[in-house]
Amino acid sequence: MNPYHEHIDNMIIKILYNNEKLSSGELKKQLDQSLLNHGYNKTVPDTYWGRLRRMTSSSNSKQSKYAIQPILTRYEEILEGNIRGDKVSYGLTETTRIRRDLQLPILKSESTIEKAYRLLFYYIVFGYNQSIKLKDEYDYNTLLEKLHIDKNELIISAISKFKEFKITKWTHPESEIEFTRKDYHKSSIKEERYEYSYILPGFSPFDFLEIKEINLRYQHEDFTKDRIIHYFNLLEKQNLIKKIKLKELLYLDKEIEIYTFFDNSLRELLADCSTLQSYLHTYFEYIWKSTRKSTDEERTWFEHLWGKDRSNEWYIECNDTRIKYH
Repeated sequence: MNPYHEHIDNMIIKILYNNEKLSSGELKKQLDQSLLNHGYNKTVPDTYWGRLRRMTSSSNSKQSKYAIQPILTRYEEILEGNIRGDKVSYGLTETTRIRRDLQLPILKSESTIEKAYRLLFYYIVFGYNQSIKLKDEYDYNTLLEKLHIDKNELIISAISKFKEFKITKWTHPESEIEFTRKDYHKSSIKEERYEYSYILPGFSPFDFLEIKEINLRYQHEDFTKDRIIHYFNLLEKQNLIKKIKLKELLYLDKEIEIYTFFDNSLRELLADCSTLQSYLHTYFEYIWKSTRKSTDEERTWFEHLWGKDRSNEWYIECNDTRIKYH
């Protein structure tokens, strides 16, 4: 069995990322120099042309080494009077260049980190923080005492009034633990007059085991305890998340690790992405249900985010609605 030269693929991608396109001869020259600089031998012709054939192939089999295909575009320039044949050049496909810009994986060996990124996006979209309910005010006071938190240390963060109830939220600045009291109006049919709950800051790997959404991308094979912990380790190594040193967890006898974003700008970026996809989803819903069916490009975007199973269910619903009213 022939060895897979992953380092060669990576260097070809890196060289062409910095050049719009290069002739096959110039590409090999730069590749060989890069290989020598990194302690590798130059490529033999069979290996070089074999890598280019695979990277320009559109075949996306399970045995493929690439997360997307093709990786490269092959250009042929007909030179009049050139007895040696056409001039052949290579460049990155638009999709490859975009993924490189976004630092998303191109090789399958790197695709695990993309799945780890997706966990953070799902966390922002669905809000996986677990709200822990308390029985009554006695339990609430007992919890504060156990956490060594004085009521005077709490700061009101929000008060929301609704027809049947009022919600008051407090935050403990030091620990960032959020407490909530829900007061039901007398006219409400709800028997309880009030209820308390609290939310610990950040997120835990185990929060993602409680996902209520179905048919999410990767969920059926990767949302397992060991795999999620592996993803969290990758995100921590990439300096995207960090562990929270929360002394209050010791008081609660909770042997769990809680993480937060290493830089709050990442949280804001993911929140913006969530808002943007929500607007696009609403736009596509209107178009697909009333005007036309989805295009190939729209399906590619939608499936990349939500997976094929969930997307196909949505396409069918939109098509049925559109047909019904036309």
